[in-house]
Amino acid sequence: MSRQACPGCQLSLSESLSVRTANSSSKIASWKNPQINLQAIKQLYNAKFIRASSTRGLFSKITFIDNLIGGLRSDSVALITGTTIPHLLAERYSVSVQLPESLGGLSSSALFIDGGNSFDVYLFTSIAREYGIDYQKALENITISRAFTPYELLQLIRHTIDEVFEDHQPEVLVISSIFSLFTEDFEEEESSRMIRELGEGIIRVSKMRQIPIIITSTCNEYHEFLFRNYCNIRVHFQEEKYCIRSVLSRHPSKKRTEVIQPISFQTYNQSTLLPLEAVVHG
Repeated sequence: MSRQACPGCQLSLSESLSVRTANSSSKIASWKNPQINLQAIKQLYNAKFIRASSTRGLFSKITFIDNLIGGLRSDSVALITGTTIPHLLAERYSVSVQLPESLGGLSSSALFIDGGNSFDVYLFTSIAREYGIDYQKALENITISRAFTPYELLQLIRHTIDEVFEDHQPEVLVISSIFSLFTEDFEEEESSRMIRELGEGIIRVSKMRQIPIIITSTCNEYHEFLFRNYCNIRVHFQEEKYCIRSVLSRHPSKKRTEVIQPISFQTYNQSTLLPLEAVVHG
């Protein structure tokens, strides 16, 4: 190796550089689709020196949503609001992170903080099967932590979460139903203080861990307003009788956008938002 000195620290480059090889075999899921070249995927994975989340991003695999939001990157803090769509996306991102980078994932695992006791194992395993991932392996690649009060949630975000990252090294953080813990018993002043501290804690995690963060809320406009300055992506899904009205009100690289997606929930699969006749069951 070259004996040239580093201009910053003046050490020989041969003394200050090291090579680390990632073990990709444990990160690649078993796929049923014969058209996918696993060897090519592994070679692509080994050739990368930066996170996929900083270039292409993490995708939900629902076309109209991905077209609206784009890929979630390593600096993304996304607040997703609505009724049922936020819950669906929380679980889809928790599965899609396990996909290879070439398929819109990060070949990694998820940390799911369940603020509203909303995690649905049946929905999660259904999405895993849709992606061709063995549901047992999918469950092994998600760490679930539940909070039952805002104080427990704040403790998780400010302190406990660091231990989880060191032990499991997830590549996406999902915080589900974040404001459902703020009941009517909380005074506005206390709610404002707690949300400010939660927001600051989430920003700290984003800067320190450099992973996409997805936060969901189910129609709690007051607390969502208080949180507005702690996210750089904000999208609201309003479910109507024959359509989903999506409003992207904040994004680092996109203008405010409103999209109306025709859909009838009586004839659509709840986990994919595809027509029932278009869903292939393996």
